[in-house]
Amino acid sequence: MAGDCCVPLLDSSEPVTTRMAYGYILEFFRRLGREPTLNEMEKDLHLGADTVVGSLKSLENKGLVRLDPVTSRIMDAYPYSAVPTRNRVLFEDGRRVYCMCAVDAFYVPFLTGSNVIISSRCFHCREEIKIGVERQIVSLARPATAVVWNSTAPYDCPKTNFFCSEEHLLQWRDNAPDEPGQIYSIDAALDAGMRAARRIGLSTEGLNAILWAGADELVCHCREVPKSTIIAAIARGAASVEKIAAETTACTGSWCKDTNPMKRCCRTEIESLLEVYSGKGSFI
Repeated sequence: MAGDCCVPLLDSSEPVTTRMAYGYILEFFRRLGREPTLNEMEKDLHLGADTVVGSLKSLENKGLVRLDPVTSRIMDAYPYSAVPTRNRVLFEDGRRVYCMCAVDAFYVPFLTGSNVIISSRCFHCREEIKIGVERQIVSLARPATAVVWNSTAPYDCPKTNFFCSEEHLLQWRDNAPDEPGQIYSIDAALDAGMRAARRIGLSTEGLNAILWAGADELVCHCREVPKSTIIAAIARGAASVEKIAAETTACTGSWCKDTNPMKRCCRTEIESLLEVYSGKGSFI
């Protein structure tokens, strides 16, 4: 997988189930630091098992995830790794995710809008490296001489690594003179992360985030109506916001500015759920 901004992209012609599955996977890694299971995807996305697996296969074909060939477990999901790597990203609240390569770690502050500490080790001497990113600007570089080798090999993740100094990177290069790639400063790696994260964001552009929220996520905060209740009403035939409101009490409160984190009515979320789940197909 490429370490720079040439990230695979899902465009709007892709099935909405595939796009929402990708959004869900990224959000799951952000919240829990691990990959979702197939059962969790079925429950939260209200998709049948065949549709979940089909969406994952489509994402794998695009190079956005890597699956275990036997179990279909998610092993990697651009830029996250389901197994520990040398590139760890810590959030302010203590949450942790692993990333596939050094440049991938710089996607995280832009994908999540969070301040983070990137922790790794020099690929040559194993010295600890810490990079702080606050408000999407490098706020800490320890050691200050740290750099990144950005590989351009066909599968670049194992070779895209941190080094404590350019001197140590060049010493490593003495043993790999034909290795394709370039030296990145920490600021250049951050810029690559920003550009890649923007491209990843295009994969789910135009989709409401409620589509990849958990089944228990509240849609209507005034009446405390979760996503699963809305979808169940749609499955029973409620085909408009008004019919959903009559059946579930969602969108009948008047305290949205006080209760809803987005300070607005939940009608937009209900309309998004209607658009996806009012049809037939493989939805639960």
